[in-house]
Amino acid sequence: MERFDILKEQVTSNQSRFIEIDGEVLLDNQDVLQLLKISSRSLQG
Repeated sequence: MERFDILKEQVTSNQSRFIEIDGEVLLDNQDVLQLLKISSRSLQG
C-alpha cells in the first residue's frame, strides 16, 4: 500500500504543474518538445 501512496503523490504533483485556462492545458516548451519528439532548434524554426 505504501507504494500506491507514493505513486499517488507523484501523479498528483505532476498534474498540479500544468496550467489550465478555460479547460485548456497550456504546455511549456519542454512539454512540446517531448510531445512532438523534436529538438529545440526545430521548434524555433
